Amino acid sequence: MIWLGSFWSRPPGKPPVASIACWNPPWFTGPTIRELAPENAAGQRIAHPDRRRWIELYKDILSERGRVRRARERLDALLLASGNIMLACWCKAGRTRRDGSYSGDFCHRLLTGRLLSKLGYAVEVIDLECPRCRGALSFDGGIVSGEFVCRVCRASSDEVPQHSRSHR
Repeated sequence: MIWLGSFWSRPPGKPPVASIACWNPPWFTGPTIRELAPENAAGQRIAHPDRRRWIELYKDILSERGRVRRARERLDALLLASGNIMLACWCKAGRTRRDGSYSGDFCHRLLTGRLLSKLGYAVEVIDLECPRCRGALSFDGGIVSGEFVCRVCRASSDEVPQHSRSHR
């Protein structure tokens, strides 16, 4: 299982934490998967005031030759060693509403989760909950488009109108 959260999140079972951020807190000593960070090959962080354009820039970065392959190799090695892992970035839950919609700004971890889910990984987002039953939201469960599904009541984004589709 891969959990996505902030450096301050606490996933079940306290798995090892790897960073997907451009830079890490000084106290963080875990590995960093730079291939999933929102920065280009030269190490420049992507920035754009328009969210749609930012998403396109992040997709362009992920499409750089070999980047996803290298990320998968790193993830697979970490998962082989521990069975589970949490991928962390700076964004706390306040940047993303608890139902998965964005509150102005948003975090690339949701885009990363969508990618990893499409690649066949079981992915769950920490600090998000189903507005129907307050269960944990996940990307797995057979959702083709990578939208959220509740792990408790199995409600999908289509069934729960409070879920946002702004991350598409």
